[in-house]
Amino acid sequence: MHMVFEVFGDSLLTLRIPSVLAMAAAASLAADLGARLAGRWSGLGAGLAFALLPTLQTYAQEGRPYAMVTATVALASWLLVAAMHRPCARTWSAYALVVLLGALLNWFSLLALLAHAATLALARPHRAIWARWLLAASTAVLGALPLVLASQGQSGQVSWIQPTAPGTMYAVAATILAAGGCALLRRARKPAGPTPAAAGKLSLSAVAVPLCAVPQLMLLAVSLTWQPLYVDRYVLFAHIGLALLLGALIATRATSLPTHPRVLLAAVTALAFLALLPVAQHVRSAHSRVDDVLAAATLVDAARGQGGAVVFIPSARRDTAPVTQARSMDCATSRSPRAPLSPALARHRNKPGNHSPRNAARTAHHPHQRRGDPPRPQRPRPRQTTPPARTLRQTHHHDPTRPQYHPLRTNPSPASRPACRQQVVSRPPCRWPA
Repeated sequence: MHMVFEVFGDSLLTLRIPSVLAMAAAASLAADLGARLAGRWSGLGAGLAFALLPTLQTYAQEGRPYAMVTATVALASWLLVAAMHRPCARTWSAYALVVLLGALLNWFSLLALLAHAATLALARPHRAIWARWLLAASTAVLGALPLVLASQGQSGQVSWIQPTAPGTMYAVAATILAAGGCALLRRARKPAGPTPAAAGKLSLSAVAVPLCAVPQLMLLAVSLTWQPLYVDRYVLFAHIGLALLLGALIATRATSLPTHPRVLLAAVTALAFLALLPVAQHVRSAHSRVDDVLAAATLVDAARGQGGAVVFIPSARRDTAPVTQARSMDCATSRSPRAPLSPALARHRNKPGNHSPRNAARTAHHPHQRRGDPPRPQRPRPRQTTPPARTLRQTHHHDPTRPQYHPLRTNPSPASRPACRQQVVSRPPCRWPA
């Protein structure tokens, strides 16, 4: 993104256009993949369903890599099907390269390899295809292994993830059940056309169901057994499988009626668009954002004044600094043990009177001495001039058989009061100034 900003400028359009283009490419690949596996109407329905899913719309407009990761997984799935239909070294090499690219963007995309392994297990292709897939997948994993190992030292970056809530598990279960219901359709279980014998029984359900279920279930299992890691955007590419199966459902309903499928697809798309319009509007509003960074930047810019500064509370919210700190100084990072004074702070320190003996004497009790500050006078330590004093203290021993003494009530007889004894204790010595 730094290169993109240098070429096209740092604007919102420049920030969001890569995600929009990536999601458009992923929708096209999903449509072509559905057409290969279940016919052109299934492919058209898969592309339309992909474009209408609210979760995919959310990340299609954000300047994050998840849309590009989704596009790479869609392309890798398309290349896998193409390599099974027509085995070629060039296709397998492209598959390994695309998987590696997705892992460099976010190495959680390697979970798609487990889904592809499940696809091969369901299709039962020739052993040569298994061998070539293992070689390509191993190459991609070895290429991404340095990034995976390096990220282990930055595990604090995901420490904010909370344990998986029951609502999240219900949402995952509903998504997988919906995909499984669509996979029972005949259009999803039967190949659209003749397939090579080496490809085995490759169908839409064999590709879409593992792609929808395996990544989500694996990340959920890790979150429940080891460390909370489940966030829906980490497995956003699982919605590709759901879109493929929804396309098969739409095509089945469209072709079962006497009306032309094109008309029914247009009607279903229009109805789905109108039904999801409030959700789409909410996704594109500022209320759907966890942090409205632009509004915060506007308020900071209006209130900062001349020589203003910014303090981030908590300090973890410093991730908004590129926007909110465009023309202001961050108080927390204006100085560090390894960095020199900032120009603004240096000018303030060099003003006459800021280092007078009187001001230094006022702050002499401060335990921290910063680099560059003038030496502070040391107060003489008081010395002990009197021996430790000894005093008497009464300690009461509670007796549950006797009534308790209370100063606001009628005092009981001396025989019923708690037993007391005298104990000699030491008190810290009095320290007098020299």
